[in-house]
Amino acid sequence: MNQSKISVRYAKALFQLALEKDQLDDVRKDILLVSESLKEYEQLRLYLKSPVVKSSQKYNLIKEIFKNSVKEISLNFLGLLVQNKRENHLEDISRQFLDVYSKYKGIKPALITTAVPLDDSIRQNLYKLLSSVYKTEIDLITHQDASILGGFILKIGDQQYDASVANGLRRMKTALLNESV
Repeated sequence: MNQSKISVRYAKALFQLALEKDQLDDVRKDILLVSESLKEYEQLRLYLKSPVVKSSQKYNLIKEIFKNSVKEISLNFLGLLVQNKRENHLEDISRQFLDVYSKYKGIKPALITTAVPLDDSIRQNLYKLLSSVYKTEIDLITHQDASILGGFILKIGDQQYDASVANGLRRMKTALLNESV
């Protein structure tokens, strides 16, 4: 089966179960924790994806790591993934679940990339501005990339506004080259 289909099906199944059990927000927090853990700890990700590690060992590790920090519904879901040998799709399933959650709640994801970290007041003002412009809750994700030199790149849905210094320099270079020809 296609990896994308697997991720979507498991994510939707978890979403439906969490919705039925009235634990949607709790499961979202759990999925965020698991997702961040996989991003932060490469050894955990490699261990779960390893074909030589037995499923029982993988489940025991997951249970040990997350038993005190996630709800039972989430822990059971993780166990189901291991049992069905789908743990290597956990990152994609997490991403799909968060997408389904955001669509259900009407939350619009926004990614702002800056050369230096945003201070909290600027982040709060940007959040308020975007929320009022799009008339919905915004999930503002910040990313730092020194290669843009300054300014920012804002992505919301399929829209992108590039006000970076690097982009300005590229446009200036193109204009100067076209003018000299």
